[in-house]
Amino acid sequence: FPSHDTNDIVQEVGKLMKLKQVRIKDINWDFKKQYENYCSKQSYGMSYVGKIFKNIKTVGNFAYDNYDVETHQMLRAKVKFDEEESKAIYLTEEEIKKIAEFDFKNERLNNVRDWLVIGCGTGARISDFMRFNSSMIKLKDLGNGVKIRVIEYIQEKTKIEIISPIIQSSILFCTLEKLGWSFDIS
Repeated sequence: FPSHDTNDIVQEVGKLMKLKQVRIKDINWDFKKQYENYCSKQSYGMSYVGKIFKNIKTVGNFAYDNYDVETHQMLRAKVKFDEEESKAIYLTEEEIKKIAEFDFKNERLNNVRDWLVIGCGTGARISDFMRFNSSMIKLKDLGNGVKIRVIEYIQEKTKIEIISPIIQSSILFCTLEKLGWSFDIS
């Protein structure tokens, strides 16, 4: 199967079904029911449950299409799982401000705080904001004499250019100003 997780889960469900070995033809509606029960007991999120089952279907369909392996028609059907509502997890502006203003009385923790504020202020992935340096801060002319500071960088994951504004009254602006517009935080 495509990933270690997928294979492990398939084998665990197979044990519940009292199968010595799970074969592709064993992936049927009963397997799906056992799979859902297993994943529920493991407290897996529904997006993960769907992703792993998609892996299972991909392997089954590949075997069917390329090797004439016997499969259950369920693998070629649209299989739905109950959707769960995604919870947006974020810090409010007020919470970020409290963090930014808090003095840990420990240089290392204060540096971590500053990086957290920079991450929250830019929305950048850690792989991106850990590469930030002062040369990425630019002054952009918006026309009519209006200029703003921005952070320009290429996203590591997508290779897309990002231009993130640094609004003057923002917590990010205040933090970077305090740091002398430098990302040289140890």
